[in-house]
Amino acid sequence: MPIKNEILQAFEDHKEYLSCSNVKIVPYGMRCKYVTSTKTCVNMGNLINYLIFIECGLGVQNSTQELLAIIALSLLCVVYLLIVAIVADKYFSPALKSIAKSLRMNEHTTGVTLLAFGNTISDLSSNLSSNSQSLIFTSSLASALFAMLVTGGLICYLYPSQLAKYSTLRDILFFIFGIMLVEYLFATETEVSVWTSIGILSIYFVYLGITIADGYLQRDDDNKTLVILNTKSHFTRLSQRSSSNTKSLNNKSKSNVRLLPRRSLMATTSRMTQTSVNETATRTADYKVDNPKNLNLVDDFFLAIQPIDEEVWVNSNGPLRIFLILVSPLVLICQLLIPVFNVEHARHGWSKLLNCIHIVIAPLFPTMALFIKYTPWQALMVLITVPLALLAFFRSRTDVPPRFHVIYLFVGGFGSMFMIYHCTIEMTEAMKVVGMFLGLSEGFIAATISCWGTSLSTLVTNLTLAAHGYSAMAFAACYGGPFFSFIISTGLSMTLHSMQLREENMEKTSFGANAYVFLIGTLTSTLIWSLSYDFYGRRSIEQSTISSQF
Repeated sequence: MPIKNEILQAFEDHKEYLSCSNVKIVPYGMRCKYVTSTKTCVNMGNLINYLIFIECGLGVQNSTQELLAIIALSLLCVVYLLIVAIVADKYFSPALKSIAKSLRMNEHTTGVTLLAFGNTISDLSSNLSSNSQSLIFTSSLASALFAMLVTGGLICYLYPSQLAKYSTLRDILFFIFGIMLVEYLFATETEVSVWTSIGILSIYFVYLGITIADGYLQRDDDNKTLVILNTKSHFTRLSQRSSSNTKSLNNKSKSNVRLLPRRSLMATTSRMTQTSVNETATRTADYKVDNPKNLNLVDDFFLAIQPIDEEVWVNSNGPLRIFLILVSPLVLICQLLIPVFNVEHARHGWSKLLNCIHIVIAPLFPTMALFIKYTPWQALMVLITVPLALLAFFRSRTDVPPRFHVIYLFVGGFGSMFMIYHCTIEMTEAMKVVGMFLGLSEGFIAATISCWGTSLSTLVTNLTLAAHGYSAMAFAACYGGPFFSFIISTGLSMTLHSMQLREENMEKTSFGANAYVFLIGTLTSTLIWSLSYDFYGRRSIEQSTISSQF
């Protein structure tokens, strides 16, 4: 008993210097006191602090219970990853394509800007929440390695395509210059001035300006601007229509079909087999002047929230049907929280009753997720959105989307990014706790487990877009996203440090040094095979890239 009291007193005297990664060596009976007394443990978590919940809420007392907690957290990570896959497939991808088309952006520009921003928000947020510049440097480089080697390699293997030559070369050279400059500062400087930090940040903005200017000069070239293709969602029906009306819709679309050049002889989703979407035909597929305003109102609502596609169910085997049943609650939740805007669907995904409900739920969901509890803002939001929902109901029809339906494009895009962001952060936090239970060091967790958590969501999102026929966009995001996250994270961290808002010297860990060497090698090898293969992503590239990651 005296020994235990001495340890508790030591905790109290040194709790400001304790590390949460040492929880593995603390006796089970004292872990709750340890995690609640350690600042890094208390600051963990986004919506849920998994470590405190397990050690204090569940009260783990032996290695068996700890193993069960690890298994439960691993399964929870799988659930989060499934939600990311559903949202990316049904909501984020259609919204991204529609926004890019309205801005007349090409695939590469969309990949290194809109898709890169969406993919790296969670990674950027996680990095900026850290007070350690060395961990930010390490985590950013490790995430970049995963994105280039694993995500980029899988895209080349599953969906080989021709890359934008000059744009890809520009991205690689900017990335090499950026990381070499930051590494030079880490190696030679202990203090960085504000102007030097701003100079690092300006690297990305110069790159962004050149990219946007290049896309602007190509905006009038129809062969280079993004085209929305006919694709099929993996989790929902394509047209949400009966078979007879689907045939009518297809007949209308044939009058404006545009066959696109094939990008690959080996790709499973080639553009030779896909056609561009006739947005006018899909929008007015059901419209008839004589139809009542509320025709099939309830039927359309239940059809829109149906979590399992009948066609997929009929053509599925037993294990796949079990999987569809297991993920159906997740699909249903997403359908109720996030509105769909998809020009590939009849009526562009418009469901009058469901979309009117979305007017209330969509803005309420982020506030509930952020505050976890009731706030006056939620009541005010309900008072504002309920009259708007009623107004939208009485001013719209069921057979054609209203003019304000385009607002759902941005609401659905923001909602999908919000959902992906929080699922990614929660998955990363859960994986960190698993790493702590396994006794891994803080630096090793930052270089491996943390970056895997954020990178798995990026992997799912990019592969979804590649499966829809946009492999060049997805591959571009594998380089544009990490470049954005690395420069902004390290630049802002150095700026805060130089303004004396953070107190830590610039020191590079061994994990960061290893990640830097591997990343320079990866970028150099990418430059070599791009020039050797005329910027064509071949399947043979995947074997070397993924093996390099491990």
